[in-house]
Amino acid sequence: MISFPNLQNRNIYIGYSVTQARGLLSQEDETIVTGAPKDSREDARGSVLLAVKRSDKLLTQQTLRGHQTGSFYGNAVATADINNDG
Repeated sequence: MISFPNLQNRNIYIGYSVTQARGLLSQEDETIVTGAPKDSREDARGSVLLAVKRSDKLLTQQTLRGHQTGSFYGNAVATADINNDG
């Protein structure tokens, strides 16, 4: 089982939306992108986590946080190669 270690907030709906792509954080690693729309417990601003797999653990490399109260940022995620660089 692959998991996110050391996450303190377990009820943030992490994994509500998930996608993966190669070349987001590095050309050789597959990047997992997952939404956590209830991150920031009190006001549901949400977040999106970008992680890479290392020995059956997902290591969070970057967290993008929502700024608007109640926006549920991370409700849907998608990846696309906009500049067609591979």
